[in-house]
Amino acid sequence: MSAIDGLRRSIVGRLGACNVDELRVLDQLLVRIELGRDQYGHLDLSRKRDWARERSEEMADWAIYDACLILAQRDEAMRGAPAQVSDRTLKDALVAFDLSDEGQG
Repeated sequence: MSAIDGLRRSIVGRLGACNVDELRVLDQLLVRIELGRDQYGHLDLSRKRDWARERSEEMADWAIYDACLILAQRDEAMRGAPAQVSDRTLKDALVAFDLSDEGQG
């Protein structure tokens, strides 16, 4: 059995222990991998990339999207729509990802 076949068999075996929410999370990760594959080709860990820089850029993008979501939810709540405002603030996110002035010390 090849290494890839063994890995596939191992993953399939472990999927049986997952509940529906765990499977939904894994499905979303696979969707993202598939989108990346369609846009950039197969992931190749042997190809040199600056993973730390790419991660930092993605975390900064996440912080922007999170702030937009919080503001959109607050705007909806102000208009009388049901409020579901995130409990995570942009400042918390920036500190958590060491992107704020507080995290630079």
